Amino acid sequence: MQDGKDLVLVAVSANPAGELSDWSLRRIINFSDSSELNKRLLLVAVMGISLVAIGAVLRLSFNLQRGFEMIQAGLERLRTNVHYRLPDQNHELRTIVQAVNTMADSRQKLETDLRREDRLRVMGRVVAGIAHEIRNPLNSIRLSIRLLAKRLQGQAPAGEIIALITSEIDRLDSLLKSLLVFGADEPEKLRRQPLQPVLERTLALVKPRAEEHGVKIQVTAPCECQALVDGNYLQQALMNLLLNAIDASGQNGEVGLSLNPADAHVEISFEDSGPGLSLEQQERIFEAFYTTKAGGTGLGLAVTKTLLEKMGATIESGKGPRGARFRVLLPAGVEA
Repeated sequence: MQDGKDLVLVAVSANPAGELSDWSLRRIINFSDSSELNKRLLLVAVMGISLVAIGAVLRLSFNLQRGFEMIQAGLERLRTNVHYRLPDQNHELRTIVQAVNTMADSRQKLETDLRREDRLRVMGRVVAGIAHEIRNPLNSIRLSIRLLAKRLQGQAPAGEIIALITSEIDRLDSLLKSLLVFGADEPEKLRRQPLQPVLERTLALVKPRAEEHGVKIQVTAPCECQALVDGNYLQQALMNLLLNAIDASGQNGEVGLSLNPADAHVEISFEDSGPGLSLEQQERIFEAFYTTKAGGTGLGLAVTKTLLEKMGATIESGKGPRGARFRVLLPAGVEA
């Protein structure tokens, strides 16, 4: 050892029966230097960390490749199936998957609204073409029935038949007016007005139906709210919602109605004690001619939504504490 740090190992292997011996020699430089040992240990540690990093990168690359393949396959399915959603797995692309699913939800809602608007537009054109052709003979029939009623005045059997015919004519006229709502837009008479009088008139109109079914209507109106609305449109919309809630509540049920300010809007909520709405019913409840009631026309809520949209208001359906819940937002802005 020249400097006291090198180590020389000499090994000799001799065979007693032979004349040859095996010699080996090895020199270990800086054997007693601890810094050299530390360098070697550090090199081993760096190599180990490098191997772990390479493994992590390979694993991440594999997961990303698999995730991109799943997203690509899911997008292909979304092209033909709007109800399909990407599986929300716990991987690196989860944020992208959630964004795609959110976009798919928005697309489905937009397509549903567009289909509804297309149906209403087509139906509006049809109604506009036949409205006068229906109402003119209907008015003639009403006038003829009134003349006939005067001639047969005092005859009980004839009076009952005439009353029945008159009521059916009125029902057809009411149905026609409901259909005319989907036709060409009419100039709305919007003005900022208190909602309490409109609400009181509507409650007076539906009171007989509520008493007939034994339904109790609870009204909560803590403030004198005002909104920019058409009084006639709003009254018709509120009456449709209340009548629908009364029918859904069943015998001896309850209907809750609340009126509250909500930022730049006024919120009117309707809740009934009925069986509620399924997911399919919530999606289609405002479609024209869609109904869950026997003998229903499926026009009440469709007319309601159309009337509210004409005033710049919105309506949405959902689940209440017991049954169905409808929420109407009326604009509370100043009069234009």
